[in-house]
Amino acid sequence: MIKDRQNEITNWLREIHGIEMRFSTASLAAKHMNSIDLYKEEYKAVINGPVPKNEVDSLLNEFGVTEEFYRDWLIETGGGPIGPDWYDGITELRDSQIKLETEPWSISGFVIGWDGAGNPMVLQSTGVIITEDHNFGGVYEVASSFETLLNNGISS
Repeated sequence: MIKDRQNEITNWLREIHGIEMRFSTASLAAKHMNSIDLYKEEYKAVINGPVPKNEVDSLLNEFGVTEEFYRDWLIETGGGPIGPDWYDGITELRDSQIKLETEPWSISGFVIGWDGAGNPMVLQSTGVIITEDHNFGGVYEVASSFETLLNNGISS
């Protein structure tokens, strides 16, 4: 009897935990989509998307990119400006990776776009976005995450 009650409580706790996990995941996804929706509204005249998920997933898998928020943004928008800088669409991304490898840059990672001066905006495996200034030298953090970058680029 006690063992049955313990099993019942254990199952009940697992169910509650599962509900909490699904709720927090859904809340996080809704928050992400809210930022992306705000971006799409502000930049609707110049975005290229949406892009088929399988195309985005194939490209990102090829380069080992796992940043979910960036993936969602790329699918929904197809690339475009964020603030004064341009973030590549699905058709430019492969060429940008080659350009980073063949030109004399000291940074590495996944190029997601280029700033107005022609410096690469690079997504690191940690999620941090950096750039290297080819005019004045130095490597700089642009944003702690793609979501932060996007939120900083939305004026509303």
